[in-house]
Amino acid sequence: MQASLFNTELHNLKACTASLSAFGSQGYSQTQRTTHEKAPDITAPVQIPPAVQPHVTHLQMDFTNPHALSILLPTLSWHSHHNEQRWITWLAAEFLERSTLENYDVDLSCLRMLVDSSQEHSPWRLLLTALRNGSSTLVVANLPTLNAEQLFELNHAAHSGNSQALILTTP
Repeated sequence: MQASLFNTELHNLKACTASLSAFGSQGYSQTQRTTHEKAPDITAPVQIPPAVQPHVTHLQMDFTNPHALSILLPTLSWHSHHNEQRWITWLAAEFLERSTLENYDVDLSCLRMLVDSSQEHSPWRLLLTALRNGSSTLVVANLPTLNAEQLFELNHAAHSGNSQALILTTP
C-alpha cells in the first residue's frame, strides 16, 4: 500500500514538474541569479516617461465635512517639503488659518494662497496661468465641476509649465 501511494505521489510530482517546465518555455524568461548578483531594487520609484505622466489629480469630496482637510493637508505638507524651490499656489475660496496649516507641518515659506474675494477674475484663467508659467510645482484649485475637455486642457497647461495640479470639486 505504501509503495502504491509513493508511486502515485512520484507520478504527481513528475507531472507538476513537467507543467512548470512547459510554463517556463512559453515565453516567460527564466533567469538564474548567482548568489553574487544583486537583486533588482523593487522599492525604487518607477520612472514614467514625461509624455505619459499625469499632471492633474482630481479630488472630489464634500469639503463642508470637517475631516476633508485631514486628507488634503498632509498632501500639501509633503509637497511643501518637496517643492523643487518653486511655489505651491492655492487658488482658494477662502483663507485657511495659519495655525491649521502649521499643525499639518505645511512649509508656509513656499505657499501662496490666492483668494479672489471680489470674484473679478476667472478662477479657470488664473488656474491655467499658474500652471503654464512654471513658477509653481503644485497648483491647488477649487472648481465647481471638471469635465474631460477641461481635464485635457489642464493637463496640457501643467505639462507646459512642468507643474502638477490638484483640482478639488464637490460631488
